[in-house]
Amino acid sequence: MKSKFAFFLLGFTSSIILFLITFLLVGKVRLRNYYYFLNSTLRKSFVSQSKFKEYDFSTCLPQKISYVPDQSSVVIGHAYGRGQSKINRKNLNPKVDRFLLENKNKIDTLFLTGDVFNIPSLAKWEYLYEKYEEYFDIYIAPGNHDVDFPYGDLFKLYISKKQPINFPFILKKSGFNIVVDDSNLPKTLFDFEDNIEKFNVLNGDVIFLRHHVLIDKLSSFGGSNKKLLKKQIFEKLLKNNSNIYFVYGNGGMYANKPRIACFEHKNITHLLNGIGDFNDDLILILNKNKIYSYNIGN
Repeated sequence: MKSKFAFFLLGFTSSIILFLITFLLVGKVRLRNYYYFLNSTLRKSFVSQSKFKEYDFSTCLPQKISYVPDQSSVVIGHAYGRGQSKINRKNLNPKVDRFLLENKNKIDTLFLTGDVFNIPSLAKWEYLYEKYEEYFDIYIAPGNHDVDFPYGDLFKLYISKKQPINFPFILKKSGFNIVVDDSNLPKTLFDFEDNIEKFNVLNGDVIFLRHHVLIDKLSSFGGSNKKLLKKQIFEKLLKNNSNIYFVYGNGGMYANKPRIACFEHKNITHLLNGIGDFNDDLILILNKNKIYSYNIGN
């Protein structure tokens, strides 16, 4: 019995020492990134995305439209697409770029819900704004590709000149209160009492924009997520009686048809989408207090 305990103690101590050595050599940020990468890989291996077909999203999907109304806000997640790791583009996914150019005079605001570029660079960020900011406002709710090591400092340095980076921040666009969030932070926007008070006194419908999924019901369709909450938490904390929406941008490459996953409870709707390089990729259009979906095509 003593020998078993001694082996256990030796193994436990060795594990702690190994972890500390790894922590010192690799660093906190890289170690965290490795964990989330492993978590995502295992999730994709063991969670069948065919489960998507088992859900009936018909009750909470946005109405589909075939045109972009004037003065619209556009929400696009995972703008670089998928499977592009070997392509060092200086711009967005070609279909996203084409859509923005064709509709530049109809768009008031572009919201990018994370993973704008697969491999960010200063030249890419500059090119994005030089090409589009004369036509419409641009706001980014960052994804892991945008701010993970070693690109976080670059995001802060350049994007801070274009928008607030003290997340979450609130805008009024297309008839909605828009809350732009950073889902890469260790704590969620619900972990701060001041935030919750601000959200609950907003007048009118509210849209939370972030990259990673926050509700457990959609976790199978949105890659790795750092924190997941049950619907009861949302209902307990959000006292605003208006319509409340959470839009997550990390879903395009995981979802089967209809390319948008949704979950609805009480006055709260969760929408998960993003560019997955499919013919029927959908983006979101906000106009006059309505949310629509739009097929961005090839």
